[in-house]
Amino acid sequence: EDIELVSRICKDVKESLENRNGIKLTRVSIAAAGRALKTAKASYAQPLPDGEEITVEMVRNLEYSAIGAAQEIFEKEIENNSGMLFQCVGYSILQYYIDDYNISNLEGHKGSEMKVDIIAAFLPFSVVKGLYSVTARCELEVSNLTLEPIAAINVIVPPDVRLLNIAIADIGAGTSDIAISRNGSIVAYDMA
Repeated sequence: EDIELVSRICKDVKESLENRNGIKLTRVSIAAAGRALKTAKASYAQPLPDGEEITVEMVRNLEYSAIGAAQEIFEKEIENNSGMLFQCVGYSILQYYIDDYNISNLEGHKGSEMKVDIIAAFLPFSVVKGLYSVTARCELEVSNLTLEPIAAINVIVPPDVRLLNIAIADIGAGTSDIAISRNGSIVAYDMA
């Protein structure tokens, strides 16, 4: 909440890392925390060109369309609230489908329709703007932004272990982040 204080601490850490490693840091990845975390689930389906293999770009476009659908669902849910603006800060794939058949990876397959189910996370725009303000004061460009529970489970729990239907709790000084997996997918996350 104190951008100036956080900026000073980040600058100290950045300078320490640069001096120790003899490099200049210019880019940063952010794993955001936020007590006002909101999530929305959405699906998006897209017809496939006849006989054409699914490419990485096609999958990426499918996912981005699902994020757009989640944003629309989310905005309808908070319509009557305080009018706060929110931004998507991360998402997880719940399931991919090809012709209504569950599949773990769409790339390279052929069919008539591909579909994805996702869960997307949203934080108040003011929180995201504050993070970018800190990084700008530290002369760092943001490479990517995600949510702390998404980052934690992706770093700590390999995809095959997520089949065990587990929860991970990352207990920190200000927030505790929780991510839950079921059948190999991250199905929920929250912060306390």
